Amino acid sequence: LVRGVRIRRPATAVDAPAVADASDKWQDADAIDFEPLPCVRGVLPNGLRYVILRHSIPPGRFEAHLEIHVGSVDEDDSQRGMAHMMEHICFLGSERRSELQGRGVGMTSNALTDFQQTVYHLSVGSEHLAAGFDALADIAFTPAFQPERIEKERAAVLSEAQMVNDVTYRNHTQIIGATHGENIIHERFPIGLEGQIARWSEADLRDFHGKWYTPENATLWVVGDIIEVQVIAHIERSFGGFSSLQSSALPSDPWRRDTMSLFRPAMPARPKILHNYVASRSTAMDASTVPAVNSWSKDLNISVATNRLMQGMQVCWVAKAPLFPVLSQADLVPWLCKRLVVEAVRLRLQTRWSSGSMPGNLHCYDSVREGVAVTTFTVLTEPLLWQETCREALKEVLAVARFGVDVDELNLVTRMALNRVQEGARMQPWSLMGTMVGYDAAVTSRSVVEAMIASAPCGHVLTSAAAFSRALQIASEEIDAARLNAAAVEILGHLGGVGEPCGTVVVSVPEIVTDELTGRQVPFVAPTSAEVESVLRGVSELTEEEVRRKRVPVPMRLLPENMPVVQVERTVLPGGVVSLLLPNGLRVRLLVHRSTPDGPSQSTMRLRGLGGRAADVMTGSDSAVQAGLLALENSGVGEWSREQVRLYKRMNLVDAEFRALPDVIETDVHFAPTLSSCRAALEWLHWLRREPPVEV
Repeated sequence: LVRGVRIRRPATAVDAPAVADASDKWQDADAIDFEPLPCVRGVLPNGLRYVILRHSIPPGRFEAHLEIHVGSVDEDDSQRGMAHMMEHICFLGSERRSELQGRGVGMTSNALTDFQQTVYHLSVGSEHLAAGFDALADIAFTPAFQPERIEKERAAVLSEAQMVNDVTYRNHTQIIGATHGENIIHERFPIGLEGQIARWSEADLRDFHGKWYTPENATLWVVGDIIEVQVIAHIERSFGGFSSLQSSALPSDPWRRDTMSLFRPAMPARPKILHNYVASRSTAMDASTVPAVNSWSKDLNISVATNRLMQGMQVCWVAKAPLFPVLSQADLVPWLCKRLVVEAVRLRLQTRWSSGSMPGNLHCYDSVREGVAVTTFTVLTEPLLWQETCREALKEVLAVARFGVDVDELNLVTRMALNRVQEGARMQPWSLMGTMVGYDAAVTSRSVVEAMIASAPCGHVLTSAAAFSRALQIASEEIDAARLNAAAVEILGHLGGVGEPCGTVVVSVPEIVTDELTGRQVPFVAPTSAEVESVLRGVSELTEEEVRRKRVPVPMRLLPENMPVVQVERTVLPGGVVSLLLPNGLRVRLLVHRSTPDGPSQSTMRLRGLGGRAADVMTGSDSAVQAGLLALENSGVGEWSREQVRLYKRMNLVDAEFRALPDVIETDVHFAPTLSSCRAALEWLHWLRREPPVEV
């Protein structure tokens, strides 16, 4: 990435997807100034697309994911669940896949169906490249519609429909259904309808397969320890013999994406998926430049449903916005602003509920499977306390929308975000990062190909971790408090504070609760939509002075940077363990593993000291040691309060747990495998041993 210099993609690189509606202008490939991944892409004469990336982690293996651009939204009213059943028939009915699996070559394979896609994937040694492609081609394009296979998979799909019907699935379907009432997503869940699944004939299934399982409606993604030229030759051999459904009318640009059909290649029979977006609070948008817009809404829609599997109560407030690509350095600034607003809100909530788990959480993400950008604020609460909990949580969020953040908060959340990416890039330089996957790194071939499939349709950046880290640093230099606060109004405005509340509120309540006085199980009376609306609209907001008083300054460090370096005795023990003897008599055993793709995601240090539960027996105090450890776990250290220390540990990804064993006390300190997190853990442990102010 070169600042201020536009880097054009080579012809073989994965370009930004074009689009098939009026929003072409917002995906101008000439605007791209990120260095592309060294991908090779191509299109067979029959229309099948392929994308290849050499990524040798793990070495000697490859991932191949065949994406058929058909999902549950493509089903008609009598086919609900057919895309999922077709996945079962194709995948489990493939003799070539079964034969390769039976060779004992270490192959793993699976399949999935979603709203917009069906994906078949396998991972195997690179020497089995040809056999792997043959298996995928057999799965997708030559399924055996044998009666016994159809009935077996029909039974499996019906059984799966029962298995997934848990509390999480019910909440998910309730939220998706309420959020997408204006389009068919709300009634096209991949699992389908059991009554229809039980009735389909072989002819019904063959018709669906013939309509959608065509080369021009497929993309093959290959990532691994491979040689590109050899991969292309095998793709042509394995997939080139299948005929296109519309060979005489293949699109002039097979990489164009239809933003009105969940960012997929245009097909004649595809349904249009349009959305009611929450009206912008800060900017006016030209409808001709906005993808998949049905209307702009200022309504507040509330749905309440009883979920007999729930114990607590959940209130989820959802807002949909257009999904725009991130193609350039300039695009990265609003993307980062959105993430910093989320971090700032979470920081406020952590401060407010520093002594316990925070009841609310804010998420902001782009969802290709729904074709939108989504903001959710979710409150989890005791059913009998839902009104108070919602009001208190919303107070903190609305204060960010109305009064914004100050410079100190901006610097803190920026540091948290940049450090997370920078340390990840330094510790795993082979990884990829991007705007669709957020701060998470794609390390192995599996995670890389999944990140590519998620990022490519809507034009999100995916690049090397080092390049992404540098790009975020540049973007952060353009963000001041005013710009961040404008983003906060845009992201949080639908919750109120700067206008009337709008969006979709989905409330899930339990059937029964425990009466506090009698301890008996009693029916819970669900609130009405009007009662929920009254609570959400009637929040008594904080004043600017109250917000200022409640802010907690978070220390950047707990020890000065120029601490004197002491001499230690160092001995190397068998197995690579290093023994250190500090001047104060503390003995340290240290084992450092080099960072590897399959290495630990967390590091740990353990401090052991004499004492334990035996001390209770000696002093005659029952559970005094355990009570003392609990107090230590929630105390401040040195000159810093417990709220400051809690936020400091969270900022640096440090966690601790205390245990009282029969004769010793153990303190386990967990931290990220990065230098900054390790330093923060040691600084906290220093003060914990030296000067722990136990708060009574």
